[in-house]
Amino acid sequence: GAALYLATPVQEIRWQPGRAAVSTTTGATYHAQRVLCTVPLGVWQRPAGQPGYLGLSPDLPAHRAAAAQLGFGDVIKFVLEFRTPFWQERLPELEFLLSDAPVPTWWSQLPDPRPLLTGWVAGPAAQRLRIASASELLDLALASLTQLLHVPLPELRAQLCASYVRNWGTEAHVYGAYSYPTVGSPAARAALATPVANTLFWAGEALFEGPAGGTVEAALASGQLAAQALLAAWPA
Repeated sequence: GAALYLATPVQEIRWQPGRAAVSTTTGATYHAQRVLCTVPLGVWQRPAGQPGYLGLSPDLPAHRAAAAQLGFGDVIKFVLEFRTPFWQERLPELEFLLSDAPVPTWWSQLPDPRPLLTGWVAGPAAQRLRIASASELLDLALASLTQLLHVPLPELRAQLCASYVRNWGTEAHVYGAYSYPTVGSPAARAALATPVANTLFWAGEALFEGPAGGTVEAALASGQLAAQALLAAWPA
């Protein structure tokens, strides 16, 4: 019986114990007794006044301070579809390519025969490319493959039939890829996950305490635990 609202970004949560009003960028406001907030760590870390900042009224400085202590890294991902798996002539069993090229990490779909290559740039290298356009990033990816596969760039472009580039560091409502441990992470993670007045509950991969941090599995498990805590706090 739940209603799902798409393309409705939240910009502020006004709350008091047992009551919350959630305001969105569309002008709509939704009222609830409990809120389960699953925004990425990149949203928690946005500076006040910047696009994507999540307002809280009253604010929660201890939670924001905890979020600032957690690491959140950038990733740029490339998915390139070619007309044929031409690399198999030279590298018939190619699964992963690890290199020092500008786009250093690539993998194929093996054992699936589809002619797709996925590229990956992460960490400081991805941060340095935050302002690059999608076309500039694609050029960088093709130049990297030219270097790694020893295929002339014109031939590579002729083979390319589709491309997808996602720069997660600049993605609205995300501002990064996934969390990573820092000194003090366990305490900060516990502080950020702490419910507020049995009214505001928090979830996300950055809050997961298990071994699968930084994964979709961590996000799902964290959400399930937070939902269980919310339901347990509901008045009988």
